[in-house]
Amino acid sequence: MEGAVLMPFKDPAAQREYQREWMAARRADHLAGACCVDCGATESLELDHVDPALKADHKVWSWSETRRETEIAKCVIRCEDCHRARHAADRIRHGRKRYQKGCRCEVCRAAKRRDNAWQRPRVCTDLNGKGRIVAKGSRVRLELDDGEVLVLDRAELLHAIETRKAARVDA
Repeated sequence: MEGAVLMPFKDPAAQREYQREWMAARRADHLAGACCVDCGATESLELDHVDPALKADHKVWSWSETRRETEIAKCVIRCEDCHRARHAADRIRHGRKRYQKGCRCEVCRAAKRRDNAWQRPRVCTDLNGKGRIVAKGSRVRLELDDGEVLVLDRAELLHAIETRKAARVDA
Protein backbone atom coordinates (compact mmCIF):
# COMPACT_ATOMS: atom_id res chain seq x y z
CA MET A 1 0.00 0.00 0.00
CA GLU A 2 2.95 2.29 -0.42
CA GLY A 3 1.88 5.64 -1.76
CA ALA A 4 -1.82 4.83 -1.33
CA VAL A 5 -3.90 7.41 0.44
CA LEU A 6 -6.79 5.98 2.43
CA MET A 7 -9.75 8.32 2.21
CA PRO A 8 -12.82 7.99 4.40
CA PHE A 9 -15.94 7.00 2.56
CA LYS A 10 -17.90 10.00 1.35
CA ASP A 11 -21.05 7.92 1.10
CA PRO A 12 -22.17 6.51 4.49
CA ALA A 13 -24.13 3.74 2.76
CA ALA A 14 -20.99 2.60 0.92
CA GLN A 15 -19.03 2.65 4.18
CA ARG A 16 -21.69 0.56 5.97
CA GLU A 17 -21.72 -1.93 3.08
CA TYR A 18 -17.91 -2.22 3.16
CA GLN A 19 -17.90 -2.75 6.94
CA ARG A 20 -20.71 -5.32 6.72
CA GLU A 21 -18.82 -7.31 4.07
CA TRP A 22 -15.56 -7.01 6.03
CA MET A 23 -17.15 -8.36 9.23
CA ALA A 24 -18.98 -11.11 7.32
CA ALA A 25 -15.65 -12.23 5.82
CA ARG A 26 -14.03 -12.34 9.28
CA ARG A 27 -16.95 -14.39 10.61
CA ALA A 28 -16.81 -16.76 7.61
CA ASP A 29 -13.04 -17.24 8.05
CA HIS A 30 -13.49 -18.15 11.72
CA LEU A 31 -16.38 -20.55 11.12
CA ALA A 32 -14.86 -22.20 8.01
CA GLY A 33 -14.47 -25.92 8.60
CA ALA A 34 -16.31 -25.78 11.94
CA CYS A 35 -19.35 -27.79 12.92
CA CYS A 36 -22.11 -27.65 15.55
CA VAL A 37 -21.07 -29.17 18.88
CA ASP A 38 -24.53 -30.73 19.29
CA CYS A 39 -25.55 -32.14 15.90
CA GLY A 40 -22.46 -31.75 13.70
CA ALA A 41 -24.14 -29.46 11.14
CA THR A 42 -21.89 -27.19 9.09
CA GLU A 43 -24.51 -24.68 7.86
CA SER A 44 -25.96 -21.62 9.67
CA LEU A 45 -23.33 -21.69 12.43
CA GLU A 46 -23.39 -19.22 15.34
CA LEU A 47 -21.35 -18.51 18.44
CA ASP A 48 -23.09 -19.42 21.70
CA HIS A 49 -21.75 -18.10 25.01
CA VAL A 50 -21.43 -20.96 27.48
CA ASP A 51 -22.08 -18.60 30.42
CA PRO A 52 -24.15 -15.56 29.40
CA ALA A 53 -22.92 -13.67 32.48
CA LEU A 54 -19.44 -13.53 30.91
CA LYS A 55 -20.71 -12.15 27.60
CA ALA A 56 -19.26 -8.72 26.82
CA ASP A 57 -21.12 -8.17 23.54
CA HIS A 58 -22.32 -10.05 20.47
CA LYS A 59 -20.66 -7.76 17.91
CA VAL A 60 -17.21 -9.37 18.14
CA TRP A 61 -16.29 -9.42 14.45
CA SER A 62 -15.21 -5.76 14.33
CA TRP A 63 -12.93 -6.07 17.38
CA SER A 64 -9.14 -6.42 17.43
CA GLU A 65 -7.86 -9.99 17.13
CA THR A 66 -6.81 -10.38 20.78
CA ARG A 67 -10.04 -8.98 22.17
CA ARG A 68 -12.10 -11.02 19.69
CA GLU A 69 -10.28 -14.27 20.48
CA THR A 70 -10.70 -13.66 24.23
CA GLU A 71 -14.46 -13.31 23.74
CA ILE A 72 -14.71 -16.25 21.33
CA ALA A 73 -12.91 -18.46 23.87
CA LYS A 74 -16.01 -18.12 26.06
CA CYS A 75 -18.18 -19.58 23.27
CA VAL A 76 -19.00 -22.84 21.53
CA ILE A 77 -20.17 -23.16 17.94
CA ARG A 78 -23.77 -24.26 17.40
CA CYS A 79 -26.04 -24.32 14.37
CA GLU A 80 -28.98 -21.92 14.41
CA ASP A 81 -31.50 -24.65 15.31
CA CYS A 82 -29.48 -26.06 18.24
CA HIS A 83 -28.72 -22.54 19.50
CA ARG A 84 -32.44 -21.65 19.51
CA ALA A 85 -33.35 -24.95 21.14
CA ARG A 86 -30.76 -24.46 23.90
CA HIS A 87 -32.04 -21.02 24.84
CA ALA A 88 -35.72 -21.94 24.39
CA ALA A 89 -35.27 -24.64 27.02
CA ASP A 90 -34.22 -21.93 29.49
CA ARG A 91 -37.48 -20.01 29.06
CA ILE A 92 -40.78 -20.82 30.70
CA ARG A 93 -43.75 -20.43 28.35
CA HIS A 94 -47.32 -20.12 29.51
CA GLY A 95 -50.41 -18.97 27.66
CA ARG A 96 -49.83 -16.19 25.15
CA LYS A 97 -53.37 -15.75 23.84
CA ARG A 98 -54.28 -12.73 25.93
CA TYR A 99 -51.05 -10.75 26.14
CA GLN A 100 -48.80 -9.82 23.26
CA LYS A 101 -45.61 -9.87 25.37
CA GLY A 102 -46.23 -13.23 27.03
CA CYS A 103 -47.72 -14.55 30.22
CA ARG A 104 -47.89 -12.23 33.23
CA CYS A 105 -48.13 -14.82 35.99
CA GLU A 106 -45.65 -14.33 38.85
CA VAL A 107 -43.60 -17.42 37.84
CA CYS A 108 -43.12 -16.12 34.29
CA ARG A 109 -42.41 -12.56 35.44
CA ALA A 110 -39.73 -13.80 37.88
CA ALA A 111 -38.17 -15.98 35.17
CA LYS A 112 -38.12 -13.05 32.74
CA ARG A 113 -36.46 -10.79 35.34
CA ARG A 114 -33.86 -13.50 36.02
CA ASP A 115 -33.16 -14.09 32.32
CA ASN A 116 -32.88 -10.39 31.49
CA ALA A 117 -30.88 -9.37 34.57
CA TRP A 118 -27.48 -10.21 33.06
CA GLN A 119 -28.20 -8.00 30.04
CA ARG A 120 -28.76 -4.79 32.01
CA PRO A 121 -25.73 -3.47 33.86
CA ARG A 122 -26.84 -2.27 37.26
CA VAL A 123 -23.57 -0.56 38.16
CA CYS A 124 -20.55 0.20 36.02
CA THR A 125 -17.48 1.66 37.70
CA ASP A 126 -14.26 2.64 35.93
CA LEU A 127 -11.02 1.63 37.70
CA ASN A 128 -8.97 4.69 36.69
CA GLY A 129 -8.01 3.32 33.30
CA LYS A 130 -7.08 -0.16 34.60
CA GLY A 131 -10.43 -1.81 33.89
CA ARG A 132 -14.00 -1.67 35.09
CA ILE A 133 -16.45 -3.34 37.43
CA VAL A 134 -19.84 -4.32 36.03
CA ALA A 135 -22.61 -5.62 38.27
CA LYS A 136 -25.19 -7.61 36.35
CA GLY A 137 -27.89 -9.74 37.88
CA SER A 138 -26.48 -11.63 40.84
CA ARG A 139 -22.89 -11.53 39.57
CA VAL A 140 -20.15 -8.96 39.60
CA ARG A 141 -17.67 -8.97 36.72
CA LEU A 142 -14.24 -7.36 36.98
CA GLU A 143 -12.85 -6.62 33.51
CA LEU A 144 -9.18 -5.65 33.49
CA ASP A 145 -7.61 -3.87 30.54
CA ASP A 146 -5.11 -6.68 30.03
CA GLY A 147 -8.05 -8.92 29.01
CA GLU A 148 -8.46 -10.79 32.29
CA VAL A 149 -12.04 -11.19 33.51
CA LEU A 150 -12.99 -12.23 37.04
CA VAL A 151 -16.59 -13.15 37.92
CA LEU A 152 -17.83 -13.19 41.49
CA ASP A 153 -21.21 -13.85 42.99
CA ARG A 154 -22.46 -10.77 44.86
CA ALA A 155 -22.56 -12.73 48.11
CA GLU A 156 -18.86 -13.64 47.69
CA LEU A 157 -17.99 -10.01 47.02
CA LEU A 158 -19.96 -8.74 50.03
CA HIS A 159 -18.30 -11.36 52.25
CA ALA A 160 -14.85 -10.27 51.02
CA ILE A 161 -15.68 -6.61 51.73
CA GLU A 162 -16.96 -7.37 55.25
CA THR A 163 -13.89 -9.51 56.00
CA ARG A 164 -11.63 -6.67 54.86
CA LYS A 165 -13.52 -4.11 56.97
CA ALA A 166 -13.23 -6.35 60.01
CA ALA A 167 -9.48 -6.72 59.41
CA ARG A 168 -9.09 -2.92 59.28
CA VAL A 169 -10.96 -2.46 62.56
CA ASP A 170 -8.78 -5.09 64.29
CA ALA A 171 -5.57 -3.50 63.02
